Amino acid sequence: MTDTLTIAAPPGELIEVLAAPLREMFQLTRTDFGGITIAAPGERWIVLNPNPYAEIEDPDTVLTITRFIGAAPSFFTLTTSNLPLTRRVVQKLAERRDLVVDTQHGIILPLHEFAELIRARPTWDWRR
Repeated sequence: MTDTLTIAAPPGELIEVLAAPLREMFQLTRTDFGGITIAAPGERWIVLNPNPYAEIEDPDTVLTITRFIGAAPSFFTLTTSNLPLTRRVVQKLAERRDLVVDTQHGIILPLHEFAELIRARPTWDWRR
C-alpha cells in the first residue's frame, strides 16, 4: 500500500535543506523531477518531493498547519510503501521543531509530536 505524508516547512525551505540531515543515515539520490529517493540497504526506497502546489482543500487543515508553522509554508510529500523506513525518516526529520505533518488520515501535528507517537507505539499504522 502506497501512502503519502505531507510535510510543511518554513516558507522558502528547499528540499536540499530539508533532506540534508538524512544523509547521516540513508542513501539519498536526486530524481529527474526534483525529488529525492531515500534508501537503506535491503529495503524498498521512499521518495521525498517538493510540492509547492499541495492540494489541501479543507480550509481547517490549512488553518491548523499555519497555526503551527506560520503563513505560506513550503510543502513536501513523502511517498512511501515502507513503513519501517518511513518511521526512521520521520524520527530523523523530527529533530527539527519547525516541521508539521499531515498524514492524510486525520492527523495534523508538529512532526516531533508525531515522531513521539511512533516511538510510543512502534507497530502503529497511522493509515488505519
